[in-house]
Amino acid sequence: MKADIRDIMTALYDAPLAAVVRSERKAREVWLEWLRDVRELQPNRSLEEILAAAPVFTVGGRVELSITCKVTDIVKHEGDVSAGLKLSVFETSGRYGFSSEHAAETTLTARTVFDIEYRRVKLEEYLAMAGQGPETIDDAIEILSKRS
Repeated sequence: MKADIRDIMTALYDAPLAAVVRSERKAREVWLEWLRDVRELQPNRSLEEILAAAPVFTVGGRVELSITCKVTDIVKHEGDVSAGLKLSVFETSGRYGFSSEHAAETTLTARTVFDIEYRRVKLEEYLAMAGQGPETIDDAIEILSKRS
């Protein structure tokens, strides 16, 4: 596997942030499913009652990631030299060969620690943050559908 050091470091720092985004997306999907069930099973409940009873999500924690990479470098040199000499009936020759190999291994370890602040997210507060106060359960479902 070939990897650029920039790709490794980017993955190391992006992974926790992407996890938070995915968890919030999952919370929206759960709220959406829950609202659809409530609309079907309890059609006469007021929106205030429904929002007060909605699941509450807590986001937070500590994410620790580390990556260890080994980089191996092998250098090999080979060569030979030959020479000969002939004088009258006498002949002499010689050959010299050489080979050199060098290997080096380097280990890179990178570590990140992300502390994600704990916060409770209520459906009612989430809808208010979206800047749209729903008047009916169908409005709330539509708002969450657009953001999922």
